[in-house]
Amino acid sequence: MSKNVFEIMSNSEPVDMRTATYQPAREEMARTGAINYEINQSWLPMMTDGRLQEKLTEMLNGLGAGSSILPPLQIDFGRQVTLANNVFINHSVMMSAAGGVEIEEGVQIAPQVNLTTT
Repeated sequence: MSKNVFEIMSNSEPVDMRTATYQPAREEMARTGAINYEINQSWLPMMTDGRLQEKLTEMLNGLGAGSSILPPLQIDFGRQVTLANNVFINHSVMMSAAGGVEIEEGVQIAPQVNLTTT
């Protein structure tokens, strides 16, 4: 059974993003980028009407109860990110999450933090 591109990246194996193997990763970056853009362009109304949580749920692999990320934010591979319950991430987080990011229950993260797992 062949590995998918995310397994290859998380194993630190070389990947050429111009190849067909990398196509699923490019598609995930585009999907996540569109959601990032939508959140970052209209985050204040989204925070007051509940759409922010809906968009985060759509973007991420898992969003635990009581967890949130304050915009603006930048995440490249949303389906590689899981937040457990009661996680709080302050504004301006940047996640380069090709290798996966899992934040455990109750963690709080300061503003302008970069998390990189490529």
